[in-house]
Amino acid sequence: MFLGQRPAAIMKYCGEQDPRHKGFLVWTYMPFGLPLRLKTGQPTPKLESEELFQFSTIVADWWHDLFDMSKESDRQAYQWIQDRIANGWFVQVFVERKWNDETKNYHIYLEWVQLYSELTKDVSQFV
Repeated sequence: MFLGQRPAAIMKYCGEQDPRHKGFLVWTYMPFGLPLRLKTGQPTPKLESEELFQFSTIVADWWHDLFDMSKESDRQAYQWIQDRIANGWFVQVFVERKWNDETKNYHIYLEWVQLYSELTKDVSQFV
C-alpha cells in the first residue's frame, strides 16, 4: 500500500464532509497529502507544519460491501468509492464481480481502505 504523498487529484474532494468518513475532515491541514480527520466536535488545532507531522500519522479504515448493480443506491455508492480509488485517496484491496445471465446484472463484492491523517497526541494546547 502506498503511504507517501498522495496525488494532487485528491483535491477534487476538498471540503467534502460525509458520514462515511467517520469524523470531521480538515482540508487546510493535509499531512501526508491526506485530509486530517478529527472526531466530531473536536476543535481544529493551530499547528505549524513541523508540529503537524510530529503529531499526526496515517490511518486506514478497512471497509467491505456487496453491491447490486440493479439498484440505483448501490450503483451510486460503488461510484462514490471507485471515484476516490481512481484519484488516489482510497485503495482497492479486493474485488469480485459476478454476472447473472438471467437478470443481466452484476453483483460486486468490494474491499477497500479509506486513508486519512489523524492526530496521535492530545494537541488541545494548540487550539
